[in-house]
Amino acid sequence: MARADRPVVVLVESNTTGTGEMFVDRLIERGYAVHFFTRAPDKYPFLSAKPLTLHHVDTGDDARLLRLACDLGAPVAGVWSASEYAIGAASRLAQQLGLPCLAHDAIAACRDKAYQRLLLNSSGLSPVPYRVVADAKQALAAADDIGFPLVVKPVSGSGSVGVRVYRTRAAMRRDVARQLADIPDGRYLVESHIAGPQYSVELFDGEVIGLTRQYYGPPPACIAVGHDFPAMLDTAATRALADLARAAAALFGLARGPVHIEARLGAEGGGRIIEINPRLAGGYIPELIRLATGIDLIAWCIDFCTGSARRPGPPRQHHAAIGFFLRGQHDPARIAAPAPDCAVTLYPPRADVDGGSRQGDFRDRFGHVVAVADQAGLARERVDRFLHGLSI
Repeated sequence: MARADRPVVVLVESNTTGTGEMFVDRLIERGYAVHFFTRAPDKYPFLSAKPLTLHHVDTGDDARLLRLACDLGAPVAGVWSASEYAIGAASRLAQQLGLPCLAHDAIAACRDKAYQRLLLNSSGLSPVPYRVVADAKQALAAADDIGFPLVVKPVSGSGSVGVRVYRTRAAMRRDVARQLADIPDGRYLVESHIAGPQYSVELFDGEVIGLTRQYYGPPPACIAVGHDFPAMLDTAATRALADLARAAAALFGLARGPVHIEARLGAEGGGRIIEINPRLAGGYIPELIRLATGIDLIAWCIDFCTGSARRPGPPRQHHAAIGFFLRGQHDPARIAAPAPDCAVTLYPPRADVDGGSRQGDFRDRFGHVVAVADQAGLARERVDRFLHGLSI
C-alpha cells in the first residue's frame, strides 16, 4: 500500500515487462506514492512485490478514471502510462487534472496506422504503397496491386502482434486468413515492404537523443530479436534519419515528450518511415540508452508528467547491446551463470502463452542478455556469443 503523505503519481496500465516495472521502481525511488490503474491486474506479475496501491478499474472509461483520481484523498502530481494502448487515456486524464500532458490528439493520429500512412504519403515525407483491408480476399487483391514482398499488419497494434512479412503470394494465401482473424479491430494495412537495415530514432521534446540499430528474426514473423545503441552509422546517414524523424514528429504535432520512430535506410542513403510511436521505445531500448550514455528517459518522463526540472544523468560514451531469448530457438535449460561481461534476465511465465508455443510476436521472448562495452561492436559480439551457446 502506498503511503498517503507522499506526492501521488497515477500510472494507467503498463508494459507487462521492461519499462513498465522500471517506471514503478523509478517513481518509488524518487519518493512518489504510486497508484496503479488497470482493468486486468493479473497481466502484471511484478505488481504484487511493489509498495503501491492497485486500483481495478475500466481504463477505457475516461469519466471513471477522473472520478477515481479525484477520490484518492491526495492531490495527483502526475499521470503517465508505459502502455501504447493506454497513453492516450493517461494524457486525457492528466489534462482533466490540469497536469502536464502529451498531445492526445496526436497520439490518436499515430495510433491509427492507416491514418499515419495516409498522412506520411500525402505529405511526401515517406511515401509507401498501401491498402486498408478487412478480410483475406481484400488482402490478396491489395497484394496483387502492390506487389511482393509486402507487410500485413493491424491498423491498431503493438509489439509486432499480427504483423507478417510475405515474399510470395502462395505464402500469403496459406497464412493470411488466420492472421486477419486474430485481431479484434478487423482492419489491416497491406503495404510494400521497405528494404534495408532497420533503425529507430529516439526523440524527447523534439530533440534527437540517438539512433538504435534494430535486428529482426526471419519472416513471416516480425520479431525484434536485438538492439544496439548507439547505431554505428556514418554522419550522412545519421543526419538523414534524424532529419526524417524530426520532420515526421513535427508533421504529427509530437513536440513534447518521448517519440520512437522506426525507419529503414535504403541503399541510396534515403530513409523510409515504418512507424511513428508517440511513446518511449520498447524492447529495453531506454535501458540501453541509460547504460550507454547516462540519459535516463524513464526519469525524463517522470519529470515531464510531474512538471519537475529535468535531472541530467552522469555522461557516458559506451555501447550497449541486447539479445532476446526466443521460444523454439534458445534452450532455457542451457542458461547458467552469465559471463562476467553480460547480464541475463528471465521473464515471468506469461498467462497468455501456452507452454512453449510460439506466437510470432514479442510474447515469444522469455528473457534477454545485455552487454556494455567501450568499443563499437564489442557489446554486440558479447551478446551474440552468449546467444550462440543457447541455440537449439
